[in-house]
Amino acid sequence: MRIDELLNEESYLDKIKRAFDWSGEEEFEAYLKHARRFIEIHPPKILYKRMLKSFPKAKPVDIKRAIQQVQKERGHRI
Repeated sequence: MRIDELLNEESYLDKIKRAFDWSGEEEFEAYLKHARRFIEIHPPKILYKRMLKSFPKAKPVDIKRAIQQVQKERGHRI
């Protein structure tokens, strides 16, 4: 790879970054709200499956991050 290719906006590194990017702040807030509502009712594995059904376009990584963030807020073991 040349240096000018690395500095270009459509470089290989940007494509990798886009692949691991979150869905977005608005969607993530909806995931957090749903996880906060049901974290005390369902164990994390069942909550994860339920959220995948509730949000079919969501990336699984985003749902896992939302559940982990709510667990940290509530002081649950992860």
